Order: sequence, then structure tokens, then C-alpha cells
Amino acid sequence: MNLVEFSVQSNHVHFVIEAIEQARMSRGMQGLGVRLARNLNRLFGRQGKLLSERFHAHVLRNEVEAIAAVRYVRTNHLHHRGIRDERTRAVAASMFPRPHGDPLATNHLGHGIPLRFASSKLLKLAVNTLAIPP
Repeated sequence: MNLVEFSVQSNHVHFVIEAIEQARMSRGMQGLGVRLARNLNRLFGRQGKLLSERFHAHVLRNEVEAIAAVRYVRTNHLHHRGIRDERTRAVAASMFPRPHGDPLATNHLGHGIPLRFASSKLLKLAVNTLAIPP
């Protein structure tokens, strides 16, 4: 499993990931949940599960879906702040990291989280399309 994009909200997270098959994605998500729980529980002095045992997966089948998914993850924090203007969201999806960058998402430089670049042709296109300001 390859984590390409993420955004952490107060009560949920969004990921764009690449996986060869469903079984690998499921194992990868379990491992990610364990790693996040260990680190965040230590940070916040708490115990127990962090993520629920379920997640919603959607297979991206074309360029339009891939671009929309990356844009959605990169701008979801704006939605939760009540910013619905499409122009603002389009700019935010391509900016690194200001003025609308999310400090808990992949479109923030210096987050210190080692991610791999997209390896599939579809996600490379989506990430590169959104890297250029409109």
C-alpha cells in the first residue's frame, strides 16, 4: 500500500492510497491504524483504539475521479471551516502551504511525514494537475 495524500480532521481522516489488491489495502490500513494509534496515544497520553474498524474505499477508475479525489482530500479542511467557494478550494488544492494550506495534510511543506510519490499513471496525473496553480 502506498499512501499518496492525506488530511486529518477532528473526527475523521481522508487518504488517497494505491494498492495492488484489496487484501493488501486492508492489511495496510490495519497497520496504519496501529501505527497511528501507538504514536497519537503516546502523544496525548491516552490508550485504546484510535480508528474504527471500518473504512470506505472507492476505486478511482479515470482521470476525472482521481483529480477530484486528490482535490477533495487537499481541501476538505476548508469544507469543515465553512469555506465553500470553488475558486478558493481550487487554489488551496495546488498551494504549498499558504494561504489556505492544511497543516495536517499532504499539501503542507515541512510536515515531516515521509510519503512516496504516486506510482500509478492515474494518480501521477492527478497530483501533477493540481500542483500547478489555476
